[in-house]
Amino acid sequence: MLALFGYGILTLTLGLGLFSAYTYRHLNENLNILNLDEQLGDRPDVADDAPKEALNVLVMGSDSRDGKGNNIDGLNESGQRSDTTILFHLSADRTFSYGVSLPRDAMVERPTCYDDEMKEIPGGFDMWNAAFSYGGPACTIRQFEQLTDVRINHFVVLDFNGFKDMVDAIDGVEVCVPEDVDDEVGNIHLKAGTRTVEGQEALDYVRIRHGISDNGDIGRMKRQQVFIAAMANKVMSKGVMARPDRLFSFLDAATKSLSLDNDLDSVK
Repeated sequence: MLALFGYGILTLTLGLGLFSAYTYRHLNENLNILNLDEQLGDRPDVADDAPKEALNVLVMGSDSRDGKGNNIDGLNESGQRSDTTILFHLSADRTFSYGVSLPRDAMVERPTCYDDEMKEIPGGFDMWNAAFSYGGPACTIRQFEQLTDVRINHFVVLDFNGFKDMVDAIDGVEVCVPEDVDDEVGNIHLKAGTRTVEGQEALDYVRIRHGISDNGDIGRMKRQQVFIAAMANKVMSKGVMARPDRLFSFLDAATKSLSLDNDLDSVK
């Protein structure tokens, strides 16, 4: 009897070990790693890279319409923009972090940038999110660093379709829509009330700028921050952490939708 019990424990241990190894490898393979070092050129000085230095991570939400599932509003547009840019600052002791949203419509002086083939992209006075459209994450990072003289340590690009999959993996996020929204500009329609949103409706909630607040993009930034916090809290709740299937689905969706710098090249 004890021998059978021992064999059972050994089998279970081996099974968990193999599953853990498969999961780690699978999630790593999902990640899209980008090396932008050459495109970034001259940059602000970096602090001592000791393990406990504070970190600045620039998060960009790519609204590319290219690729399966990304034609989110039926406008048949091509190319990419970054309607969401958030600077996350992680404290040196890693006990807290905070995010600062950057308005997409802010008029700024865009620096000279370079494309993947190092062809020059002329700068100019333009909206903040134009940099991503012209030169992707590298141009947005150059723009931020040259305007602020603050070094970006890491970057993360998240696409629209991946965002929807992340929300669906945890069975949605609760939001409050103060009144009915019928936005013909973005083709977004939401009913008033407090409820759990998933899929396209969740994406519509964080994208909408018209018909839900008087301050357009600023109101949208606030909703995005609240939504991200609510989603993070739900991921850390027992309903997800105690459900390996949901947790794996969330991590799978998240890693599939992320493009990262070459210093963030693994799940670890």
